[in-house]
Amino acid sequence: MNSFRNKAVAAALAVTTVAWMLPVAGAQTTADLQAQIQDLLAKIAVLQAQLGTVQGGTVAFSYTRDLTVGSTGDDVKSLQSMLISKGYLKIAAPTGYFGALTKAALAAYQSAGGISPAVGYFGPITRAFVASSTTTGGTTTGGTTTGGTTTGGVSTGACTAIGEGSIVVNLAATPAGNSNAQTGTKVPVYGISIKAVNSDMVVDRVNLALAVTNGATTYKPSSFITKITAWDGSTELTSVDVNDTTLNTDSAYVYSVSVGGMNFKVPKDTIKVLTFSVNTISQIDNNRTVAVYEYGSNSMRAHDCGNLSVYDSSLNSTTYQRSHTFKSGGASALSLAVASDNPVAKNIWLDASAGATDVEMLRFVATAATADATLLTLGVSSSFVSLSPTTFKLYDSAGTLLASAATSTGNDSVIFTNVNAAVPVGNKTFVIKGDFPTIPAGAGISASVAIDAAGASLFRKADGTTAAPTVSSAILSNGVHAYRAAAILEFVSAAVTKTPAQVSGASVMVSSTADATFVFKATARGGSLTLPTAAMFTIDVVSGAAATIEGQAAGTPAITVSNNKVTNISDGDTVTTTVTAHLISSADGISGSGGAYFKIKLTNFNWLMVGSVAVDNTWGLGSFKTPDVFLP
Repeated sequence: MNSFRNKAVAAALAVTTVAWMLPVAGAQTTADLQAQIQDLLAKIAVLQAQLGTVQGGTVAFSYTRDLTVGSTGDDVKSLQSMLISKGYLKIAAPTGYFGALTKAALAAYQSAGGISPAVGYFGPITRAFVASSTTTGGTTTGGTTTGGTTTGGVSTGACTAIGEGSIVVNLAATPAGNSNAQTGTKVPVYGISIKAVNSDMVVDRVNLALAVTNGATTYKPSSFITKITAWDGSTELTSVDVNDTTLNTDSAYVYSVSVGGMNFKVPKDTIKVLTFSVNTISQIDNNRTVAVYEYGSNSMRAHDCGNLSVYDSSLNSTTYQRSHTFKSGGASALSLAVASDNPVAKNIWLDASAGATDVEMLRFVATAATADATLLTLGVSSSFVSLSPTTFKLYDSAGTLLASAATSTGNDSVIFTNVNAAVPVGNKTFVIKGDFPTIPAGAGISASVAIDAAGASLFRKADGTTAAPTVSSAILSNGVHAYRAAAILEFVSAAVTKTPAQVSGASVMVSSTADATFVFKATARGGSLTLPTAAMFTIDVVSGAAATIEGQAAGTPAITVSNNKVTNISDGDTVTTTVTAHLISSADGISGSGGAYFKIKLTNFNWLMVGSVAVDNTWGLGSFKTPDVFLP
């Protein structure tokens, strides 16, 4: 752009020189001199047009390849021209050769533009950034435009609705006041709803009043708040450090901070929310209440697309403040409870030499309230038949091993030490797994694990003190049943089909019936599984929430079984089995007076491994039940 300007100046000087020489140039006719002047004026016009093009918008070069040290060509020249014009490359003119100076200049340009990695390699990311930074026809008034973000001015080229605009300002619904706020970074504290009227509007400055208190005690805001950040949704607009330089106070000892350079654009006739967050110090000795509202008679400044400033002070009152109470770390609390996805009771297979490792037994949730907590130790106990697991392990939900503890003969309790698991405010899930020993062929063991209700568990609060967590009295695992040869069961589906009764007048000619269908898979491990038959299953009926009609339906309904195999299931193979139970309301005695709702359940699978003893499997069948059915 400077070369065009220099050419235009040189041409103008040439015209002036020619005009000054007119009286002296006797060797040329007046017509000749006038022709020369017209020619020079034409050249000036061309140069002025070129200069206007550069001033009004950048003509984009189409980059089609990556550039690095050693590259040459017109695209390198174009890149160097851009870097020279922006002050990053300190050479007189483009050379067309990509060397060490160009690499360093490009790295500085990338760093300033937020491009990562900023290493001076001109690849797809930087090409896209350069292309998006190129404007055609737009102008920036009072500031600098970089890639669509305007700093210190209004990007009038981005306006689509230009007029004499105004704004309508209200307190946004979010963030609402918070009585249990946590110290940290980017904590939302204030929101302003802004509507643009008659023009696109750009908000560039808001003055915010800040008050930090604890009861009757008032604190200087900078002793607790370290930074204020303005946001357009999830996009950070600008931030201001809160310190003695940026913090203002008036005669009434009201503290305030001016947050400028936001360039928060609100399109015409739309409403957007401008949000502010704060960073705070991490630890406090007592609670802090932070109140935020707009400050001053011209608390908000905005511009329309014609760069006409408008001011608003609609929220300049404590009536429109948001208050947030930040709790001191000493108030931390940690509670433990069983997780909703706690594993159901199940069968597992034990290898003849290695047993089984990392068998998931229990899931529990730790909930930190008021402030972050750190789980330090966890006490668990085991209930088992025959043998206990050899080792218990504690994992987080991401699968990271936090601690392990070996069991000892005759001791069914262990303590996980040095856990040091951070629990941010909210919920975090943990998993306890067990390693099972091998057992003799034909034998079986079962085990469950529970978290001790008191004494053995400990957590650290945010202020460094320790305490015992609150433990639910029912943090228990469902049983794990381990065998050298086992049927591993997987529920597929349960359904019921009802046939209404046939009535003639007041007489029931044919009773209502229900056909329950259960589908599951059984995988043989450690040996062959005998093909399931009807005699291996027990069907029961549940009425209402929990009452079981003992003996009425058990074994009475007609049960049929179909398998997708016709022979015994070999080790490692899987059979899909369908069990159907046909219930007749009058014959099976399951209808109440006027009828009732029932669930039909498969309550027992007496599976048999070839050459072994049958296992009366009553556990892990909670899903083997139908939806409600009404039987009159």
